[in-house]
Amino acid sequence: MQEAEENFKNENREQIEAYDTYIADKATRDSQEYGEELDEEEEAKLNADPPEMPKFESDEAQDKFDNEFEPVEIPANVSDDVDNDWILDEE
Repeated sequence: MQEAEENFKNENREQIEAYDTYIADKATRDSQEYGEELDEEEEAKLNADPPEMPKFESDEAQDKFDNEFEPVEIPANVSDDVDNDWILDEE
């Protein structure tokens, strides 16, 4: 399951970084005083739709794992196999 989550993060690294950058920029903008003028680029970022954070679907990953690997069947308790075919004499 951890491996699937790591693969998901690696595959969606750009989207995750874009989301993190957007959140950091938003926090910076919110902390700025009102009345400060914004550059055209910053204003475009402000008016753009926010990127969405990709969500790791653990249920789907678990189902995929279950389909790829057959369940392990654990047998009932097995009695000890005692080897009694050799006669030992104390001499």
